[in-house]
Amino acid sequence: MKNENSAFRSSTEPLLDLAALRADTPGCEAVIHFNNAGCGLMARPVLRTMVDHLRLEAGIGGYEAAAARAAEVAGFYAALAELLGTRPDKEVEWCLRLSPHYYNTEDEVDAVAGAVAELAGGAR
Repeated sequence: MKNENSAFRSSTEPLLDLAALRADTPGCEAVIHFNNAGCGLMARPVLRTMVDHLRLEAGIGGYEAAAARAAEVAGFYAALAELLGTRPDKEVEWCLRLSPHYYNTEDEVDAVAGAVAELAGGAR
């Protein structure tokens, strides 16, 4: 999909199977949900993964659960970088707001880091 520049491969073939996506999203059965800016309806795989992780945290602790899932988290960064056509080590970051951020150059990362440091220093 990263080589595509629109929602369609051709004028008649969509990139996404909307019926399958809706079928895999339980909330679509009950509501028409337009409030997606901050949090959309969860698909079954997302819900299952989150519930599984919460159960793991409840059983062994939060830090221990994070350590147990470290390889999966690293895999996420690699997959996101591949989707974006970049490198996971320098150009991809997932922020606390749960929004993906992609930086084209290390200079942009340095500029953002500098701005954050300045704000943190100014807030003291």
